[in-house]
Amino acid sequence: MGPSPEPNMTILWSEKLPLNFKKFAAKVSIDTSSLQYENDDLMRPDFNNDDYAIACCVSPMIVGKQMQFFGARANLAKTMLYAINGGVDEKLKMQVGPKSEPIKGDLLNYDEVMERMDHFMDWLAKQYITALNIIHYMHDKYSYEASLMALHDRDVIRTMACGIAGLSVAADSLSAIKYAKVKPIRDEDGLAIDFEIEGEYPQFGNNDPRVDDLAVDLVERFMKKIQKLHTYRDAIPTQSVLTITSNVVYGKKTGNTPRRSSCWRAVSDRVLTRCTVVTRKVQ
Repeated sequence: MGPSPEPNMTILWSEKLPLNFKKFAAKVSIDTSSLQYENDDLMRPDFNNDDYAIACCVSPMIVGKQMQFFGARANLAKTMLYAINGGVDEKLKMQVGPKSEPIKGDLLNYDEVMERMDHFMDWLAKQYITALNIIHYMHDKYSYEASLMALHDRDVIRTMACGIAGLSVAADSLSAIKYAKVKPIRDEDGLAIDFEIEGEYPQFGNNDPRVDDLAVDLVERFMKKIQKLHTYRDAIPTQSVLTITSNVVYGKKTGNTPRRSSCWRAVSDRVLTRCTVVTRKVQ
């Protein structure tokens, strides 16, 4: 597969694996770039079960007892731009989010941006879950996976696998606004399309709690909003933060942000350094 975004096989890695298997897995990784690794020693006690497998990207599921509804990603970097521009899309130049007054003034204020972003995250959570509920209802209606579900228990634990794209972009942007000076550059219509930064600010992924805590807050805040909403078949909401294909797709739809990330390019999550994941223990 080479540098493809999605590995097609997951190795449940344990320190107790035979040495020859470890060497074989490493060789296959080098030769194909098609393997990813997850910590079996960590997940086995968390699930109180060793009969589990990986569904979709990274989600562990107890075989025959669980399934998940795939939920793609919600783009928090773009949500911040909606908050700054009053719900107007910076690329389409049209009203997409709730109509509100755009942020005015020469410098962005952290408290004001965070308050507005929280409001837009409420809206985003509703749009997100509504879309997922419709998608999975219609999928079950027209293409129910009967042969697969026949191998499951009668009472299946279902999860709604939500996720976030652009976490580090949003966290870095908030950090720049809070610890440096960020000036929005507006077009002739008053739309913020670029930003100038004066000063230094901590960036996510360097073990600096000043910005890492902002990322944690975004994940927890958005997850709480998701959990308040009804999900199809009462699926349990979960949330993952990882770098996959969606970051390329979503990044191409996202303009310049207050951290000066290049517009219309892949967004980064830098989650290999630090990652916050909301999980639920299943007995």
